[in-house]
Amino acid sequence: MKFSPYHTIATIGSLFILAYVTEFRAHALFDVTGSLWVIGLTSLFLLSVYKKDFLSFIPYSLLCLFCAPTSPQPRHASIAKTAVRTTAAVGAIGLIVGMIFMLGALSDNPDGVGAGMAVALLTVLYGLVLGELFFGMVYYVSSQDPPAGDSKTNLPVAGLLMGFLSSMAGILMLSFVLYAISEV
Repeated sequence: MKFSPYHTIATIGSLFILAYVTEFRAHALFDVTGSLWVIGLTSLFLLSVYKKDFLSFIPYSLLCLFCAPTSPQPRHASIAKTAVRTTAAVGAIGLIVGMIFMLGALSDNPDGVGAGMAVALLTVLYGLVLGELFFGMVYYVSSQDPPAGDSKTNLPVAGLLMGFLSSMAGILMLSFVLYAISEV
C-alpha cells in the first residue's frame, strides 16, 4: 500500500459533505444500538465465513481510506463484495426488527414512536453507507490492477472522482462559512 493524497482528500471531503448535509448536526445520525447492530452482525458473519482472512481484511480496509494498493488483492475484494451484500441485508433486518419493537411499544407509549422509527431507519442508513460506500470502495480498489507509472497515476478513477467532489464540497463549505461570517 502506498500513501495516496487523493484517498485522504476523498475521506476528509466525505466527512465535510456529511457535516454540510446534516447542517453540522451529524450527531443526530449516530445511534449506538443501530451501529452495533450493523457493524456487529456484519463482522460476525464475515468472521464466520472468512475466519483469519477477515482479521487481515480489517486493517487493510481501513488503510484503503488513505492508501492505494500496489497490486490487486482478490481475496480482500471477495470479502468486500460479500460485505456489501451483507451490510445491506443486516440494515434491512434491523429495520424490520426496529419496526416490530416500535409497533409493539405503540400501545404503551405513543410518544416513543419517533425515536423508535429513527433507530429503525438508521440501521438501513448504516447498512447502505457502510456497504455501498465503504466496502464498495474497498472492493473497487482491491479488484483493480494499478496503472503503470508513478504513484500519482497509481490511483483508481473512483478515488480521483471522490477527491474532486470532496474538494469542491470543501470549497463550497468554505464559501458558506465566509458568507455567514460576512452577514454577521
